[in-house]
Amino acid sequence: MAWVNWTKVSLLKKNSGLGIKNLRLTNKSILPKWSWRYATQRSTPWRNIAQQKGMVNKNIALPADNITVQGNILRRNITRMVPEIQRFVTFKINDGKNIIFWFDHWTDRGSIKDMFPVIFKACKHKQATISEMIRDGSWQGNFKANLNQNEQMEWDILLRDLGHVPTLVDEDDDVHFVENVCPKSCYNATIIIFCG
Repeated sequence: MAWVNWTKVSLLKKNSGLGIKNLRLTNKSILPKWSWRYATQRSTPWRNIAQQKGMVNKNIALPADNITVQGNILRRNITRMVPEIQRFVTFKINDGKNIIFWFDHWTDRGSIKDMFPVIFKACKHKQATISEMIRDGSWQGNFKANLNQNEQMEWDILLRDLGHVPTLVDEDDDVHFVENVCPKSCYNATIIIFCG
């Protein structure tokens, strides 16, 4: 009996593979579609059910996980995929209630928690939206304690990098996916990324 590497078997036929679907990658390629649906289909019953089952804030654009709630594997798998699809998402800030300040990639450089890990660790409300971070026209942090010198320096750099505070208007934030998020395109991209 000849053994064949599963990676080669899973490759598309046009890439010299047998085209047999890898079920783990198939599942991974379907999950971004659920995140897309969560962001674009705000009034659907399944979104309301997902929110009741442990999502942090019903207004946020992309699903975020409430780590204190146990169970619901589908919800956890969907929220686990959000960091991977963030590079395909752009945000337009309107009321600031749908975008998570620390996690969402609403700046052109990625998530703030990744750019400023010291101040992120010091913050008290890690799931704060942009509107919750703005008070009286300026950025306001909610921290666990008084900031030490390093934390204060990083906070000052963050404020400098953010520049002006956006003017919030009474309209939902816009979420746009750069590419069409369909399971087939996600699967093909996943095969190329993971199987070469």
